[in-house]
Amino acid sequence: MLKSTLVSHKYKTFYLFSSTTTSWGRDGELSGLKHFLSAFPQGVLSVVADSYDVWNFIDNFVAGPELKGAVEKREGCLVIRPDSGDPKEMVLKVGK
Repeated sequence: MLKSTLVSHKYKTFYLFSSTTTSWGRDGELSGLKHFLSAFPQGVLSVVADSYDVWNFIDNFVAGPELKGAVEKREGCLVIRPDSGDPKEMVLKVGK
C-alpha cells in the first residue's frame, strides 16, 4: 500500500514508488521523468527505472540528449533504482 511519494522533506529526499512512474504509462515515461526532475530539483531523487525497460530508461532518458543536461545540473543525486533482477548484477550494470 502506498502511503506517500515523499519520504523526507527535511532532508530533501524524495522516493517515487513504481506506481508513480507507471501512472504516466509507457508512452509518458519520459514526460514523467521530466516532471519529477522539475518538481524535485534539489536533494536526492530516487526513481524506479525498470517499470518497463531499465536499459531504455537509462540510455534514452537519463543519459539521452533530452535530459542528460538536466540530470547533470541537478543540485543533488538522482538514484536510479532497478527493482528487479539479481541485485548483485543489476547494481553493477546500472552503475556503469
